[in-house]
Amino acid sequence: MSGGRPPDSSAGRENRLVQWVYIGTTSIFTYGSDGLRRSSTSGGTTTNFALDGDSVIRESQNGAVTATYLHGPRGPESRRDPNVLRWYLYDGHGSVVGEVDPSGNVTASRKYDVYGAVRASAGTSTSNHKYCGSLGHPSEDGTGLIYMRARYYEPGIGRFVSEDPGRDGANWYGYAVGDPIDALDADGRSTAAEDKAWFQNYTWMIGALCCLAAMGAMSARGGIVRGMRWCGAAIALFCIALGATSDYHTLCAGLMGAVLAGTGGYRSLIVQALSAASLASGNAIARSAAEIAVWMTA
Repeated sequence: MSGGRPPDSSAGRENRLVQWVYIGTTSIFTYGSDGLRRSSTSGGTTTNFALDGDSVIRESQNGAVTATYLHGPRGPESRRDPNVLRWYLYDGHGSVVGEVDPSGNVTASRKYDVYGAVRASAGTSTSNHKYCGSLGHPSEDGTGLIYMRARYYEPGIGRFVSEDPGRDGANWYGYAVGDPIDALDADGRSTAAEDKAWFQNYTWMIGALCCLAAMGAMSARGGIVRGMRWCGAAIALFCIALGATSDYHTLCAGLMGAVLAGTGGYRSLIVQALSAASLASGNAIARSAAEIAVWMTA
């Protein structure tokens, strides 16, 4: 079943998933005092997890080691089963797109959609590390879910199956604030997009300060005027360059500063930058704002 709290799932007092039924198979989970999963029982088989920090380094069943993971700077680098060793190939998002044997042969490969569901695969995979595998998130065939520590994520619908423990924002089940291309969730509690938004808020402020600096420069007289205008123009161009590839609010802030700085005698430079921004921006609002600013400074 899919959804936030489907009828065939249950959660404990800490809102951790303790049971899940998927295609007729019941899975049961147990956790340690730190909230991290210690065991998973699926189809009558119990797998125990040994942790190093919050990362699984070993799996065992009935006292026998079934898998050992080598971790490096990128996260899990390989999985060693009793008779099989496979190294991981990652894409830029940190998802495992291939597995390689000790001889360098690619034994498995796969492709994902933007929310992490496997859309195509080839070969025989031995590992559960798939979408965002570099974060140590296992994709489990027995549940159809991805375990992200604080919560489980269902890539088929792009949502968590339980609410955000911190109850932040308006959507407590959403993943990566609806932007799985640029953001990810390391622990089921936060997303890299929050850091991105924080940075963009500050660059928006830089754009606003640029406007003030430009206005002060227009009303001032003397040698400091040129320096202030150059400073305002440089900051505005920075906001434009950033906003054209990320967020239209940042771009618009840079545009306002650029318009004001451009009136100080650097119109040619500003117009060229705005023209480039209007072409580079994939956001219709940002592109329209840039085109208006070009007209205003021309």
